[in-house]
Amino acid sequence: MASIILVGLGAQWAVPGVYVELDFAQGPVAGFGSVRKILLLGNKSAAGTATNDTVVYGPDTQTPCQTESDVIGLFGTGSQLHRMYLRFVAINTVSSLYFLAVTSSAGVAATINETIATTATSSGNHRFWCVDQFVDTTINTGDTAITIATNIVASINQQTRWPVTASNGGTAVVAITAKIPGPEGNWIRVQALITPTTATIGTTTTLTANTFLSTGATADVNTTALTTIASARYFYIVSGDSDATNLGRLVTQVNSQALPLNGMRQNVVFGSMDTLANTITVCTGLNAARAECVWGSSTDFTPAELAANNCAIYSLLEQGSPFGVARKNFSNFPANPTDQTVWLVAAGRAGVGGSPTPTQQQSALQNGLSPIAVLPNGASYLVKRCTTRSLNGAVNDFRVRDKHKVIVCDYWCDDAATITALQFGGKDLLPDPVQGQPPPPPTATTPKRWAGAIKSLTSNYGSAGQWSFPPGETPQPGESPADTINRLTIVQAETNPPTRMSALVGLSPVNVLDQLAVLAQQVG
Repeated sequence: MASIILVGLGAQWAVPGVYVELDFAQGPVAGFGSVRKILLLGNKSAAGTATNDTVVYGPDTQTPCQTESDVIGLFGTGSQLHRMYLRFVAINTVSSLYFLAVTSSAGVAATINETIATTATSSGNHRFWCVDQFVDTTINTGDTAITIATNIVASINQQTRWPVTASNGGTAVVAITAKIPGPEGNWIRVQALITPTTATIGTTTTLTANTFLSTGATADVNTTALTTIASARYFYIVSGDSDATNLGRLVTQVNSQALPLNGMRQNVVFGSMDTLANTITVCTGLNAARAECVWGSSTDFTPAELAANNCAIYSLLEQGSPFGVARKNFSNFPANPTDQTVWLVAAGRAGVGGSPTPTQQQSALQNGLSPIAVLPNGASYLVKRCTTRSLNGAVNDFRVRDKHKVIVCDYWCDDAATITALQFGGKDLLPDPVQGQPPPPPTATTPKRWAGAIKSLTSNYGSAGQWSFPPGETPQPGESPADTINRLTIVQAETNPPTRMSALVGLSPVNVLDQLAVLAQQVG
């Protein structure tokens, strides 16, 4: 029988170990092992004391980072990492959370100006929105434009958790500036409104539209930070960057680290507030089963906050599940009152009008996006959780579109590696005994013994409803999906090198029920 070949594991590779390769979307077209850590990868502000790029902070590191006070001290209040932390712990306080600060951009910070015109002829209120929060500033009769602007600046700067600061230099212009320089600041959405109407109060603001900051330029570079985490495993890496270059570096490293000689299977979550077309370009460029893009143009979150929010939900609902998917189906999430308790994403200020249309949702799902949309009642929801892999070359291939298929397979591989190391590590390799021969001693193993352990693991996952029948295979009478997978599993001792056993297991994660269609015809 031909050798089973794993990437990088040539016949001359002599280092002992358990090597697992997990290939997605293979075959005909048709965790229990360890704690799952989460890493937030983003920027700190100049006020933070953390070391950029080379030091990871978390609950068990030399410099601990567990509380909001720790996060503020290390990364600065209102920094990208602080904002990501706030979104995460608002939902999930049980997962192990780690932080790595990427040196922030040396470029230009995003800005926008608000000009206050004329003295107020009566009292009123100025409301300023930043992302999905707002602050009010009282306007008194007779307040000049400069006085109003100065008071607005003070109100904004009291919101220390916000990602912006305000200034006016003694003029009637309120300058809003992102705390972190670079293009990610261009996704901070702001708005202003004066009430009662300007005809009553007599003063106006130029910043009335629900709009983004702009002019932020020169992305940061995550190369050094990625080198720092190359030897460590984080089951989820949440990226504060949404640009194709930094995401490409991160996904390339994650894909490489998942190869057999490294054995670290990880997943990337990032967000996007960009147009559908631009986001599709990023996702199809990545085309990776280990990456997920939360497309939230219908929300007021920043991309980094979207990613942290959704990762908090995923990791919370996976927590404690031996198979990684206590909740497979994130279609139309939240779908029940229990889901509602962890869904904290409000629709953007554009409301239903800002929601992607069904046609746009279809395009997003066909191109590797996980879109957020808005119901007619104004509530937001996650349409479906997807990987960014949608292409096999230039041809659409949706076999690993559902993210749970990656998670289940990752957990199975972790368990297979753990069981193999515990039960078979360091033993002698003997052939399967033929009839009449005594069984091998406890210090030895055979292909049949190892196959039994692997198939037992597959059966355990099958008993929990994790498998479907492999595409193109006709099950034998009485077979379950796990039985079919086990029947097709190949385990063999290799001849070159003679110190190796190999297994080929065709995992077929179950599909989720996304659509129910009824055609009713009145015939009489």
